[in-house]
Amino acid sequence: MKLSLACRHATLLRLLGAALVLAFYICAYFPFALWVRERALWKGEFALPLGFAVAALMSTALLSCGIWHKPRTLGGRVAFWAYAVSTAATWFGLSLLLLPQEGGMGIGIYFLLSPIRLNTLLISLALVSLLTALIQGEKLSIVAVGLVLILGASFFFSAIDQQVPPILDKVSHTNLFSKMVRRYRIEPNTQSFPSCDEMVRDIALIKKGPLDYRKLYHLETAAWKGAQYRGPIIDEMIDEFPTVKEFELRRRVLMTIDRLAVYGQAPALCKHDLVFFRSQIIEQREGDLSDIAATALTYYQLRQLLTNSVYRGVLHSLANYALDRQIHAPTPDAMVTNRRLKPQYSENTPWFMYNTFDCTGEITAAASNLVQQAHWTAADREAASNLMLFSPYLDARQAVTARSWLKRLQERVNN
Repeated sequence: MKLSLACRHATLLRLLGAALVLAFYICAYFPFALWVRERALWKGEFALPLGFAVAALMSTALLSCGIWHKPRTLGGRVAFWAYAVSTAATWFGLSLLLLPQEGGMGIGIYFLLSPIRLNTLLISLALVSLLTALIQGEKLSIVAVGLVLILGASFFFSAIDQQVPPILDKVSHTNLFSKMVRRYRIEPNTQSFPSCDEMVRDIALIKKGPLDYRKLYHLETAAWKGAQYRGPIIDEMIDEFPTVKEFELRRRVLMTIDRLAVYGQAPALCKHDLVFFRSQIIEQREGDLSDIAATALTYYQLRQLLTNSVYRGVLHSLANYALDRQIHAPTPDAMVTNRRLKPQYSENTPWFMYNTFDCTGEITAAASNLVQQAHWTAADREAASNLMLFSPYLDARQAVTARSWLKRLQERVNN
């Protein structure tokens, strides 16, 4: 009875050890494959010498294991021979890389891909056999050396992170594993970042990569293909906006946000308040960027600003900006028509599209609508009072029509 109980305890410990070895392999391989390998390995003139050096070290470990530490279980022997075949295939592929590689894809590159694909099968077989050997009572030294060899082959000479997830997706009838790999893998170059179609299939991919011209195009296209994702896409643009340094790209980001925000209103699931975001842009006084933000506020959201007391500070900022732009016109060098003729100016230097900022049409329309209303609500009275903030701007611009409507509105407020 005691012997049987001891055997059960030993078996449970071996099963636990096998589970820990498998967990260690997964935790060691996938972070390396997703975050490090694409950036650190197989690049530059040292890639091929690195491959030969790693293969030589692993072959030495394999020979020492076969000569001095022979496996005593069936699982250990299967793992040993699986890795032996994998090592032979790796040497064959590396040797063919020494052939001339000119004129497109060389024969060495073609044959190296075959061992990499074959290693995916052999490494999986070796790992399963190694775990079986551990359960069967294989020596710990054999298990440790085998695990190091399997990890080395997985790191340098396999594509498990690309081939295994689709197989798991088919088995589980989901695409969860491929999604997780795509989300967390660090891409080797900008062309590998997600496309608009991938973003629509998995909206979490909009977080990948810096906000450049390519990503901006795919974000906007994804927003039009999947209208339900406009809110998160606008959030991503606003979150990444401070990291964008090029002035023209910043302009395009703001104009794209205006196009995606239908009628200037934030879509569903959008976490940012576009009014406050645009107000921050106005306060920065960064050339045409402030004009774009101010235009969006007056064209789309003026009524919202006039009637909501929460935005009273934004309304003050907008009125002051309009007056400042009217009084202090930009210098000729700050105009885009002159800036493009002078290559000595940096692309990151702000410039203006227009001499002044014009919002008289929107103010006139708001004032005339209020004057013609028979009965005013509390929101209408607040809007009429707030419109008076633009009186200095209209005086400076000498907007006679708008000023007359504002005067009539003032008379009705006083009465």
